[in-house]
Amino acid sequence: MLIVVALCLTVLTTAVAFAVDLGRLSTTGREVQTTADAAALDVAHQLDGRTAGEIVADPAWSQALDGSLQRNGFGTSAGNTATAALGAWDPVTHEFAPVAPDEVPDAVRVVLGTHVS
Repeated sequence: MLIVVALCLTVLTTAVAFAVDLGRLSTTGREVQTTADAAALDVAHQLDGRTAGEIVADPAWSQALDGSLQRNGFGTSAGNTATAALGAWDPVTHEFAPVAPDEVPDAVRVVLGTHVS
């Protein structure tokens, strides 16, 4: 009987550990997605009819991205990564396509990466 209880406790403890890990992963994913959405909206203000090359060369582009990430609690230290791309949004296929530096973008894609601890 004691062996059965020990095995059940082991299984239960393992199940609880997995549930906590999956919950943390889900919460972190949601937080990172929210931050990426906010950052994309913030840097979308830079889309003012200039070409992608002109926008990226403007220091205000990186300042807008960095400022948005900082305001939303996402620092790029400790293994966090952030990339932003200028492109075009196709409303029919619902796909983002990067544009060349000499093209005028109408969309921004922000991709964030982090480690869950």
